[in-house]
Amino acid sequence: MGELESWRDGVLAVRKRDGSLVEIAEETLVAARIVTGGPRTRTGGLPG
Repeated sequence: MGELESWRDGVLAVRKRDGSLVEIAEETLVAARIVTGGPRTRTGGLPG
């Protein structure tokens, strides 16, 4: 979604990837976590 810029008086300000800033009421927030760029790819052959 974006990077948390601030959290004041029940309102979260989030900077989206496109640079825009959006405000979200905290009562609408369900859960949050860091999302990685994707699964790592394996290199090399199978062991054995």
